[in-house]
Amino acid sequence: MIFEVAFSRAAAKTLDNLDRPTERRIRDRINEIALNPFDKRLSKVLTDEKGRRSSRIGSWRIVFLVNTEKTLVNVLAIGSRCQIYRGL
Repeated sequence: MIFEVAFSRAAAKTLDNLDRPTERRIRDRINEIALNPFDKRLSKVLTDEKGRRSSRIGSWRIVFLVNTEKTLVNVLAIGSRCQIYRGL
């Protein structure tokens, strides 16, 4: 089952401002997540946040929620490791 992907305004803005190679790597990972968002090789559950998951791409992180009823992956934030968890 392929999940639909929706971006928050902040995540979309961050993605648009990245350099091309980094943007491509993150978009490729999001496509992999859309195929199987619960794959342990691609993401992990955040311990303090209800239902939120995180995926690591080098020093970058993608934080997202999965809605299985609507088959939707909602990308909440994209950012560097040192800043991503502060704003959540």
